[in-house]
Amino acid sequence: MPEWVAQWIWDDSGPAPRNYYLEARCSFELSAVPDHAELHCTADSRYVLFVNGARVGNGPVRGWATNWYYDSYDVASLLRPGENVLAMLVLQPGESNFQYVLARGGLLAQLEVDGATVATSERWRVRPSPGFSRRTPRVSCQQAFATEFDARREDLAWTAPGYDDSSWATPTVVGPVGCEPWTNLRPRPIPFLTNEPVYPQRVISSTVVREWAHHVTLHLAPVLYPGKVDSNPRTHRVLLATVARSPAPGETRFLFAETCDGNPAVMVNGRRVDAPDGWATVPLSAGDNLLVVDISRVYHHMYVTMSADGPEGLSFRAPGATEEVARFAAIGPCPDAAAHAATLASATEAALLEASGPLLKPIPRVDECPSVWGTTVTAEPIGAPGPGAAHEALCWANADVAVVDPVPPGQATELLVDFGRELVGPLEFEVWASAGTVLDFHLFESIQEGRRQWPETTHNTLRYTCRQGWQQFRGVMRHGFRYAALHIRGATAPTRIRRLMCRLNTYPVARRGSFECSDDKLTRIYELCAHTTRLCSEDTYVDCPLYEQTFWVGDARNESLVSYTTFGAYDLARRCLELVPESMFRSPIPESQTPSGWQNLLTAWSLFWGWACEEHYVYTGDRDFVARVYPQVRQMLDNLLAMRDARGLLAIEAWNMLDWAPMDTPGAGIVTHNNAELVACLRAAARLAEVAGSPEDTPRFREAADALAAAMNAHLWNSSRDAYVDCLRQDGSQSPVLSQQTNTVCYLCGVVPESRRAAVEAVIREAPEGFVRIGSPFMMFFAFEALAELGEHQRIVDWTRQWWGLMLDCGATSCWEVFPGFDPRWYTRSHCHAWSAGPGYFLPTYQLGVRPDAPGFTRARIAPIPADLSWARGRVPTSAGEIEVDWRRREGSFRIDVSLPPGTEATLVLPFGGEPRVRPTGFGAVHVSGKWHIELPAGGSCTAEQPDG
Repeated sequence: MPEWVAQWIWDDSGPAPRNYYLEARCSFELSAVPDHAELHCTADSRYVLFVNGARVGNGPVRGWATNWYYDSYDVASLLRPGENVLAMLVLQPGESNFQYVLARGGLLAQLEVDGATVATSERWRVRPSPGFSRRTPRVSCQQAFATEFDARREDLAWTAPGYDDSSWATPTVVGPVGCEPWTNLRPRPIPFLTNEPVYPQRVISSTVVREWAHHVTLHLAPVLYPGKVDSNPRTHRVLLATVARSPAPGETRFLFAETCDGNPAVMVNGRRVDAPDGWATVPLSAGDNLLVVDISRVYHHMYVTMSADGPEGLSFRAPGATEEVARFAAIGPCPDAAAHAATLASATEAALLEASGPLLKPIPRVDECPSVWGTTVTAEPIGAPGPGAAHEALCWANADVAVVDPVPPGQATELLVDFGRELVGPLEFEVWASAGTVLDFHLFESIQEGRRQWPETTHNTLRYTCRQGWQQFRGVMRHGFRYAALHIRGATAPTRIRRLMCRLNTYPVARRGSFECSDDKLTRIYELCAHTTRLCSEDTYVDCPLYEQTFWVGDARNESLVSYTTFGAYDLARRCLELVPESMFRSPIPESQTPSGWQNLLTAWSLFWGWACEEHYVYTGDRDFVARVYPQVRQMLDNLLAMRDARGLLAIEAWNMLDWAPMDTPGAGIVTHNNAELVACLRAAARLAEVAGSPEDTPRFREAADALAAAMNAHLWNSSRDAYVDCLRQDGSQSPVLSQQTNTVCYLCGVVPESRRAAVEAVIREAPEGFVRIGSPFMMFFAFEALAELGEHQRIVDWTRQWWGLMLDCGATSCWEVFPGFDPRWYTRSHCHAWSAGPGYFLPTYQLGVRPDAPGFTRARIAPIPADLSWARGRVPTSAGEIEVDWRRREGSFRIDVSLPPGTEATLVLPFGGEPRVRPTGFGAVHVSGKWHIELPAGGSCTAEQPDG
């Protein structure tokens, strides 16, 4: 921890301006280059750091303002005698999202070199960035804003020595380290993310396209809910209205996005027009036409996108206003459904104004944003797409260039670029262009049967406007994608692209784990899962790299287990698990995603955190970790136990989902899977209490778990259907809905008594007629855990081949969020979702057979389960090294080679009953319960062979 003398600084733009980029710099003199120079810095909410013009890094990691983080760099190699410059680009979103809870803008830096200190203070100079536009849409409700940068406005020399900053402002001092809101400042707990250049694999096509003329994304919150900066959802009745002035009668095409789920109600002069998936062909009369769209829905961030293609001269204005003041208006929120419907049906502008009254709120032009999303989605090819080979220099890491010729106004050249696999990271490119040339990037994950799956409600885009000459740019936002649609327009000379790449930006991991077997599909599935898990490992585990990049607590439990077996990334899991309970300052149990502007409780996710805390101890043996988190685990459980009703069952008001499936899990009351998960969490906490030095809690939690399990069996078992129901209704009656999910979890959590086990086991194996079936790969993880307890290992392998093999057969390079069928239009929404990477855990854990048998892998259990495989080999990481296993079945025998790292001893359990031969001969084999057990010393290795079968 440095001895801080630096002060938090900002400018005079206000505490938290929306989508604001601040540039800050300080020059200083050195007489010589130092051997060591440590720079500590942070910002709220994000920064990019430069030293003498060189980009050094970015951060900080996500956190709560009251427990904020700083980063440290050794920058000695970047310093020089004479003038030196520290510079920071700071992004303040001005709104909360699912990664950040709004506090205020600020930056802090302190360089310690040769006994002197250079620190943020009034000596620094600051200015708003002239290059980054503030009028851009949010990427999604989970993320901050899309990037639009105009290189003509920015002098990039501002990060380097010799730049004249005399016109910049003196910063405002917010306060010293420890001031509000950053009362506790902590060092970064994990390494910096990777920065790996990845080039495209091919250019699929080069096409001249015609672009629609009108594209806008509207920010509704400032007029509907002034001052709303959180991410909590609002459900409301709202209309979008505009007067479309057409120079002549005819049809105009529209696309309305982010408006509602399904087909929005679109009214033109009082008549409804069909708008399947938001696409509408609208008959307009010459002159003014009243266009009203029902945009009622659940909103987290309140943006609506509209594109239009009509006659030249088509214009828009808000009802009752001039075009200069506002082009669109929001009407609402309307408390009355009938009044809402009547306003929607208004046939004239005057009628609309009378019906809406004070609910009509013009949307200021400042709250309109250009829409790269709409521009690229609505573009139409002019002629057949040309081959991409003419521009394949995009794929080469050399000095060659791809040349794109200019096209007429209203057109663009589209390059459809394939990076070959799912990636995550910022884009970087180098181009020569004429001033005013626009590069629009729309990044997406899938092309399904020739159709591009544009990310819905997600502006995964970048707009860059070129200055004259050679230039390079690296984005500040991380994008998840495989494909890029690049539109180039407005050029007056050929555009030359020397470099296009993604800077692969993930948590740094080594491939310590591996798995190969006789079934190539299973080998590829393991790799699929490992790649997915890496892409969803950021400064926390995240659900997906494209849509959200959100730390969902329940997802992270499964992600951690996969990461333990593939990478041994224990410190990222520890970082996540310790971050989770920090939300409990405002909620009785850990929130579903953290830190987040959406204050949401998802009961199962909180309980999975409790499970994951014990699992982390089992894999790492980290007793200090248990001592740190156990008080919060206990607090959560005490709060939940206080919510039991007179029947002894947990009744909670929360989001009570478990799976993307039609289960009956109401937002308040008694939900069966919650109660089962609480039973398991209480038992895990009873064990953790002993480790944490609180043995007095152990019997209390065990008794509470047993009592809760008894209450479940008394009230939640349907004896006529031989299964547990999904919930109890408000009147106390049992839900008629029964599901494979609920019964799987009850079994896995140890709720099912012996007399009912056979019935529940049958449901786990195959959902009976009328039961809700497992709907997602996430839920399949728990099914696999239950099947493993049942000894149904062949079924696990078969289901893995069936469902994850389907992903491979469809060209997946990472694991899908859901199985096909959830969305009838597409295979899945997210094509990279680490909650789905379960086989990356199960294949090495069961087919290689490697599991911890004592905390921290001081003892391992190696019990391979061949299923129908003829051979398997691989490594499983531990904190002491890797356990290596190589087995094969050949000519009636089973042979296995095992190697252990120092510090790990093991019990090797052979899969068949025949007496083995063991080498070295000093190892003895003991027959236990039909299996041969061989005790291996720490750091040892052996070969065992026995008859197969």
